[in-house]
Amino acid sequence: MKMNFIELKNFIEDMTAEVSNLKAAIEYTERFLMDESPLVPQHIAEMKADLAEMTEELEGATEYAERLAAY
Repeated sequence: MKMNFIELKNFIEDMTAEVSNLKAAIEYTERFLMDESPLVPQHIAEMKADLAEMTEELEGATEYAERLAAY
């Protein structure tokens, strides 16, 4: 997908918010819901996998934006 610089910055802002929200959801789930169901650890593992993927995508976008800004 081709983006201009403004779209890239907006994408980075949105992804940063999503990553932050997902981190908070994981922390909440670990702290308060761990004992509620045997499926919670599996759900946490899935959220952590999503978080890793989103973080990697965000880092790539941020690096690309920095390179673009340097031009």
